[in-house]
Amino acid sequence: MKRDQSVYLTRALWLGRVRFTPGFLFLAALLFYQSSSTFLISFLIAAALHEFSHIGMAALLHVSVRTLSMTAFGCVLSLADGALIPNGKLLLISAAGPLTNLGIAALCEAASDAVPVAALFGAENLLLALFNLLPVFPLDGAVMLSAALSSKLLPEQAERWVCGLSLVLVAASVAAALLLHGSARPRVFLFSLWLAVGVVQKMEGRSCQLSFFQVK
Repeated sequence: MKRDQSVYLTRALWLGRVRFTPGFLFLAALLFYQSSSTFLISFLIAAALHEFSHIGMAALLHVSVRTLSMTAFGCVLSLADGALIPNGKLLLISAAGPLTNLGIAALCEAASDAVPVAALFGAENLLLALFNLLPVFPLDGAVMLSAALSSKLLPEQAERWVCGLSLVLVAASVAAALLLHGSARPRVFLFSLWLAVGVVQKMEGRSCQLSFFQVK
């Protein structure tokens, strides 16, 4: 059964075609409260470059983007009505963000001796890329894997396989949290909970419709 999304949409803040959900605003406020201004600003720049790379690749491949939604679980690009993305294009669009971050990380590493602040920015881009390459919905790695499997399986079958893998990895992260001690345990557990909510939302179909392309 599909959920009525009209109420969900009205709770968001709109700025042109960009939608900011309450979860995103809360997460942004939490980061602002707990992080130094230098770290936060550089991280937001890295995240913005990541998302604009997705949008730029979509434009390069002539894939129309209707809206951009910022959520606590990443960025959702909503395509024009009825738009379906071939697997090859989907793979390129989803890979654009992590590849951009990896490229920036490499450039920062080369420039770190001359520009000390480049080391922090490079580390943030590297972590952002590696995190998004995890094959767990709704991250880019899961979208890329699903697109690759769709060349051999039906799209629905590919998504089910990746959802299953996502659940296994979430369970593994919970098990790792239970084995840890000290301050690391609650952090890993919260990370596992974040991943679990994203996977459940995907399996419920809230962001799993043919007219939507979700990237993180």
